[in-house]
Amino acid sequence: MWDSPSAASFAAQLRVSADRLDPLESPENLIAERGPIDFLAYLLALEELTGASSSRQLLERSTEITREALSHVDLLVVLPLTAIDPIEACIDEHLELRNTMNDILLDLLGDSDLIGQRPKIAEITGDRDRRLTALEALAIQKTD
Repeated sequence: MWDSPSAASFAAQLRVSADRLDPLESPENLIAERGPIDFLAYLLALEELTGASSSRQLLERSTEITREALSHVDLLVVLPLTAIDPIEACIDEHLELRNTMNDILLDLLGDSDLIGQRPKIAEITGDRDRRLTALEALAIQKTD
């Protein structure tokens, strides 16, 4: 299938999202919906689910790009998937990949070598309104 997830597509999205976090490209305050850590988690999830090993070089380079990009991030907000407060998936989304990516992403958040010391990490759960309220409160705190 032409739109099946691939390591190449996730690596390309990782590079684009990392470039957007470069302060020379976006010197003002920036809010990004997806970041390189999401796509690194997708690369690792794809490898885990398919058993097809991505090139070690691709994973190492993707990890380095993610590490560098996160050095410019002040606040990293994560909306973990939970059974209690589901986040609706698109009809064409690969649910097993999405769930595996979520687990890997949460593991990556504990990797201080990847995350570094700069970003504050906040996990937000709850229904849509509660998540939005929590995000707005975090944004207000950051500007104070």
